[in-house]
Amino acid sequence: LMFPNFGHVQRSPCAGRVQEPVARHLAPVQECTSVNSASRGLKRSVLAGLVGLGCQNASRRCGKRRLRSAAHSVEPTMKFEEWRGHQIRCITAAGDGSKQIQIVLVHGFGGSIEYWRRLFPVLSEEGYTVHAFDLLGLGLSEKPPMEYSIELWAEQVKDFLTKLGTENVVLVGNSFGSLISLLAASEQRPKGIVMLNCAVGMNNKNMVKSPKMNDLQRFFAKLALGLVDLIFRSPILDAAFKSFANKEQVSALLKNLYPTNPAAVDDELAEGFVQPSQTPGALDVLRQIYTGNPGPTPMEILAGGRMADLPMKVIWGDQDTLTPIKGDVGSFLTEQAKERSSIDFEIISAGHLPHDENPEAVNKAVLAWLAKEPWRSS
Repeated sequence: LMFPNFGHVQRSPCAGRVQEPVARHLAPVQECTSVNSASRGLKRSVLAGLVGLGCQNASRRCGKRRLRSAAHSVEPTMKFEEWRGHQIRCITAAGDGSKQIQIVLVHGFGGSIEYWRRLFPVLSEEGYTVHAFDLLGLGLSEKPPMEYSIELWAEQVKDFLTKLGTENVVLVGNSFGSLISLLAASEQRPKGIVMLNCAVGMNNKNMVKSPKMNDLQRFFAKLALGLVDLIFRSPILDAAFKSFANKEQVSALLKNLYPTNPAAVDDELAEGFVQPSQTPGALDVLRQIYTGNPGPTPMEILAGGRMADLPMKVIWGDQDTLTPIKGDVGSFLTEQAKERSSIDFEIISAGHLPHDENPEAVNKAVLAWLAKEPWRSS
């Protein structure tokens, strides 16, 4: 129920190699509505978490060099800013003055600033001022022992928007970064929002809300979710990370995770993932995300016609096995796009990280939507 498939991989900001973000490949962003989708086991989830946590080291090595556009003369500014007493890593590329709109990029589960290496410079080239930051507890931002939630991160996004001091902002999110952005937009409205393969919640616990489940399926789903909670709160997780940390295991996992280009996974890449994360508190954050409150679903946030006139660009990778287009969220937003003229829904060939797996299609779609300035008619 929790780990049937892992379908998204991020290429590294380093040398264009395939890279995975911190535990983003784990099940918290996955929809699974059938008991017949049996678990592939804790082994794969542990490997995915190990690979993800290893991206912290890659983030340190890569810094901001791949986020700079060759055509853009302004060096992006990377710095740490304080939010509620904790250090948050941020990056900004100032626009050339031709665009009033500022773009704020919100990464998904286990992601970081480097998550946006293929979209950030393209937006900057077009003259937009572009911002990205590591969510509290993820990337290279501080990881204090606390309760993490979609609501907490939505507060972080809202405070960031307030600090910008302008209403001319478009939010762009992927996976649960889309969900965070949507919740933030419901309370502090931007000009528009771009959602890439939106997640159903912080973790899989929202699966029990699915109307596609019958009572028996829901009963067994709750049992499975309870078991996962027990495992992730126990020392088993720590031991499992150490047990499965080898090049062969990680390499095999990576090839399964990257549906369109498994040949990009090489020995050098796998070795880089095997190294454990050196970021203090990373494993504790992973536990919190898995065992915490999943937060509201997109369906709940948009219930009753809320934000009916908010311009939305929804982009979905048709090969996503984590949040499939036929799942609850994909189906809901597909129907909403038929009912709401404010929603522009586009399907592209990609998995869960379309902006990295098929950047040409995503960049074209995002820039075309921004150029229309749909908020002027909303």
